[in-house]
Amino acid sequence: MNNLQITLIVIGLVFIGLVLLYNWWQDQQAQKRLNRHFNQSDSDPLLDGQAGNQNRTAPLQSTPRVISNHPDGPSLGQVDEPQDDEPKMSFGPAYDDSDDSHDETSVAVAPTTQPLAPEAKASQVERPQRVTATDELGPDPMTEAVVDLRFEQAVSGRAIIEQVMRFPAADDKPIRYFAETEDGAYHAVIRPDVMYVALQMAVLMSNRLGPLQDVHWSAAMMIADEMAQQFDADVEAPSFKDIENRALDLDDLCASLDAQVGLTLLLEGPQPIRSVAEIARKRGFVEYRQTLAWLNNQGVACFYMLFDGLALNQVESASVERVELLLDVPNSPVDEHAFGKMVGAARDLAALLRASIVDDHNQPLEHDDLVVSVDAQIYEIYQRLEESGLSASSERARRVFS
Repeated sequence: MNNLQITLIVIGLVFIGLVLLYNWWQDQQAQKRLNRHFNQSDSDPLLDGQAGNQNRTAPLQSTPRVISNHPDGPSLGQVDEPQDDEPKMSFGPAYDDSDDSHDETSVAVAPTTQPLAPEAKASQVERPQRVTATDELGPDPMTEAVVDLRFEQAVSGRAIIEQVMRFPAADDKPIRYFAETEDGAYHAVIRPDVMYVALQMAVLMSNRLGPLQDVHWSAAMMIADEMAQQFDADVEAPSFKDIENRALDLDDLCASLDAQVGLTLLLEGPQPIRSVAEIARKRGFVEYRQTLAWLNNQGVACFYMLFDGLALNQVESASVERVELLLDVPNSPVDEHAFGKMVGAARDLAALLRASIVDDHNQPLEHDDLVVSVDAQIYEIYQRLEESGLSASSERARRVFS
């Protein structure tokens, strides 16, 4: 081996050593940033997180035959956002245009126990109105924990959008993003042609999957650290110990207010699902996300329709034996007769489908005094939601009761 070969080997070893040293330095810097904002505990967040990841249970109602304590509700999937000519990204509150899947001629009809005559239909039909939501000024301190990232230099909205699209949630806790412009304004809708000097990550502290835990906050801090490296930003965030009690209190509050009401139409044997769905559409149900729903005049879903327990687009069989109507109380508009209207729609469908109506315990729904009693209970929950700051069908309620 001559001197040239030895020299080349030494140079190669030195180069490899420098690369390893640089990687080690990068890891140390990342660890320091995490340690500044995240208190390490003796417990393992991956193990401890499993115990709290249980579905919250709604309170037992005085009419258990009708009011269900099952918290999950229908799996309606995600709503496809409309595509504009220029990309924009909304990670704050946004208008839910999930009802746009039906055309402009779709209507909502008040439920009746008898089919409407053609002339009556024309007089009672009202076109649902589009619901518009205004942007909030920033994160919601009641329901979200905030991580602040301040950039060393202004960053384009387009670059921010590319990053935040990768991180819509910390495990099962959704994240909303708010960007601060150079003149101090906050945008819930991040615009690609605007320069921003800071970004806020608003991590939801509770939903129907349980409260925010170590594993969620650790995931959020890892996301924040990756963005800090990408945009050369300083990170400010509370430790998990600082927000743990807030998350638990919020989860307890939501559990005490959560309720869903279900009715089931038992068909006379298997029926073609396309025929059943078409009858429902003719009686006022409209396309909503992946299933059918009954909307009020403002376009807000009052209750959903499920087919053998599944959303319409999730059913793979050609026939169905049960049709369920589900009233998700915190996510429905306030109405003194919310349950009564669902019962009216159920009776209307039952007459057309030759079906019998039963409650969650397969007991026939025969007495109108029971309907009045359940309506009173539901309206009391609406009032308690309002008093607690979680108004039914509000953006805040939709976040935590999801």
